[in-house]
Amino acid sequence: MSPASWPRRDEKTCLTAFEERLSMKLVVLSDLHIHHDCDEFLGINSSNRLDAAVEAINADYDDADLVIVNGDITHRRNVNGYRIAKVALDRLHCPLWLGLGNHDCRQGIAKVFGADCLPGGYAQFSDRIGDYGVILLDTNGGGRSPDDHSVDVGHLCPQRMNWFRRQLWTFSDRPVIVVMHHTVLPLELTVDATCLAEAGPFLRAIKTHGNVPLVVSGHVHLNSTVRRAGTAFVTVSGGHFTTTAVHGALRDRREERTTGEGEFAVILGRPAQVTIHCVRYA
Repeated sequence: MSPASWPRRDEKTCLTAFEERLSMKLVVLSDLHIHHDCDEFLGINSSNRLDAAVEAINADYDDADLVIVNGDITHRRNVNGYRIAKVALDRLHCPLWLGLGNHDCRQGIAKVFGADCLPGGYAQFSDRIGDYGVILLDTNGGGRSPDDHSVDVGHLCPQRMNWFRRQLWTFSDRPVIVVMHHTVLPLELTVDATCLAEAGPFLRAIKTHGNVPLVVSGHVHLNSTVRRAGTAFVTVSGGHFTTTAVHGALRDRREERTTGEGEFAVILGRPAQVTIHCVRYA
């Protein structure tokens, strides 16, 4: 059957019925890496990229329930980098959650965005949106103190992990979307050495809940999907450089940083389905 002979329905009727079932729309920005002096890195002006992302979200996704930045807002943890980011993010028409990555600093983000962005001392938030529970986790820091940057490994200290378990219990009646900076499962990449250290407790927590269809991360600067026990672990390439990986013959693994294109994720939730699109904006 050729496309011309496919059965057709009234487009307006189809779209209306489709939209009525949509109960959640999220936008996830990742790895902004704003430079405090607006210098270019790998040919990318990160502040211009963020401006383009905000324009694209306001133009096409201003009905989103929430915009989440899942970490690495700055590149060098510099306060001026947060100031540059705030000027752009303040223009968003949607509510905003800020998450932290290994390139971020709690003192810096609190100074610029206010202490409210760190409830309980961590950039962690949760809410019921439509048929879903949405949780943003703070995986920043070496684990020995809230701002230990001696390593880039992701961590959920006991306090953060216990908070996560409580939120999952609160959302026991519905599916849960989890957003965090660090990856949980290995992707056969060099950066696997800095994924979430507490992957075991995290996986046990979502298994106990039993209905976590999607975990979204950044950190690795590429698009990937790993499916494990009913959960899709998705990474978003983000707003800065892109990692290009080649997995060839045995022991032939090559990784390269390229300029790439700015990208954010759009997550669409319906009662029995979650869809994620990667939208290129620059």
